[in-house]
Amino acid sequence: MTGSLIRKVLFASVVCSMLIMVGCSKMSGTYTDSGGAVSIDFKGSKAIVNVPPAISNQEMTYDINGNEVILHPPPNAAVTHAVVLTINSDGSLSGPPPYGALKKKG
Repeated sequence: MTGSLIRKVLFASVVCSMLIMVGCSKMSGTYTDSGGAVSIDFKGSKAIVNVPPAISNQEMTYDINGNEVILHPPPNAAVTHAVVLTINSDGSLSGPPPYGALKKKG
């Protein structure tokens, strides 16, 4: 193989690897506020959200965009707008009230 072809194959491999890594970005585990009332349990591509009294065990989908997690409630949910949480440098999450500061359990 020529040097040019090797560079093209290497470049394509790097790009494919990056796309796979971006597509696999998922959250995992349970995040709670300091009192334990508000919680988000990330399992695969779903998040189980508890924000008493309005939201109880609500399954939502989510996306990760940079340092943000965007929760998408289903159309029939009590809260129908997306919620944006920030992923902090220490791995905790922060969001608008009533979510506030959420730390990973365990």
